[in-house]
Amino acid sequence: MTGVYTTAPGLARSEGKIFDVDENYEAYIANKKRCRDEDISKYYCRHDFRKETEKAVIERIDNTQTDFDSLCSSLQEDVAVVQLDGEKDWLAAIHLCSPNHWDPRTKIGRPFDEIHTPVPEIGRTVKNYQVMLKMIIDKEPFTRFAWGLQPTTG
Repeated sequence: MTGVYTTAPGLARSEGKIFDVDENYEAYIANKKRCRDEDISKYYCRHDFRKETEKAVIERIDNTQTDFDSLCSSLQEDVAVVQLDGEKDWLAAIHLCSPNHWDPRTKIGRPFDEIHTPVPEIGRTVKNYQVMLKMIIDKEPFTRFAWGLQPTTG
């Protein structure tokens, strides 16, 4: 937004809906179907993803759904769940069909700071990342703004 490269988390309080549906919805859903047809285990990974956490995430998104995979398959966005247990954290579940050229299987089960090590200039941002993770859990929902460069579909 400022034109300056930053690794700040880009969090803003969500107002209203958690997920948006825009003019690209059908393309994203078609991509998720292609990923499923190719090999869903390449795009949907779990590691010590606790049932109570899965239930809480599903209820937060839509309390009429009962299966995390099918719910995520109907969303335009990708979904990552970080599990916290005291001072320990790990990527417990990820449903990522638009990974920007990285393999979610290499990140599953790893802590937040280790996952983000390849990001240039990330050191200052991840220094106190546990405070950020706890804030996200303890406060209202947040929207994360992130960007990357990749070829267009057109």
